[in-house]
Amino acid sequence: MDAIGRRLWQLRSTGIVLEQCLDIGAYRGEFTHLIKSVYPQCRVQQFEADERQRAYIPHAAFVLLGDEERDA
Repeated sequence: MDAIGRRLWQLRSTGIVLEQCLDIGAYRGEFTHLIKSVYPQCRVQQFEADERQRAYIPHAAFVLLGDEERDA
């Protein structure tokens, strides 16, 4: 398990409960899988800009986030 996973388990052991999480730059969903392995009840919203990753994370929102509206 990596450092992030260990830290999540440490937080959980101290009573911290995650109910919602944002996975921005979801890529292929590894972070979401990690969060769900520690907090299965956590509702994760995934955001990804690269349409090529759609097969790996079909429930993600595929959007570009920024401070101005324009064509990609």
